Amino acid sequence: MSLLKHSPTRPYHLQLIVLLGPNGVGKTTIGRRLERDYSCRFIGIEQFFLERYPRLEDLVEHMETAVHDFQTHIQQAIAHSPDPIIFEETGVNPMLFAMIQDFIAHYRIVIVHIQTPESLCQQRVVQRGTSQNYAKDPQFVANNRKKFFEQVLPNLQIDMEFCNEDELETTLHPAFSRYLTSR
Repeated sequence: MSLLKHSPTRPYHLQLIVLLGPNGVGKTTIGRRLERDYSCRFIGIEQFFLERYPRLEDLVEHMETAVHDFQTHIQQAIAHSPDPIIFEETGVNPMLFAMIQDFIAHYRIVIVHIQTPESLCQQRVVQRGTSQNYAKDPQFVANNRKKFFEQVLPNLQIDMEFCNEDELETTLHPAFSRYLTSR
């Protein structure tokens, strides 16, 4: 079963859902699926950054501006939408982690931890290539995953945990229907 844990600690009329997890857990796939099936808008953070910084080196060099621009983009989306906004992030970068904490302080938000075995994450990262993602080698994915479990997860209140190794068609809707309205 994909719904592992749910804590209804946030207000029902929510403004933001953050899909949180290491590289390759399926955050973007889940976000796109939710946008397709529910009244919500998904904003892919890596796609947002890639449109502005085609090379990872450029993003790293301008990270403070990039995070500010993404946070502003999310805030504007929330202000102009009656439906929840969804975005995905690892939370490993300290500036992006601080952004998530700022969202928690100012918006009605649900934090969803997406879980997937590391071997499947590694496989997905290799398969997806670089057309919509920055290049990541297996060591980067392993290091990022370690940081996520050591630094991010212990420092955030998780509202829902979702295991993404099952068939999404049968597991996604029961897990998220408590938060989202079907189209």
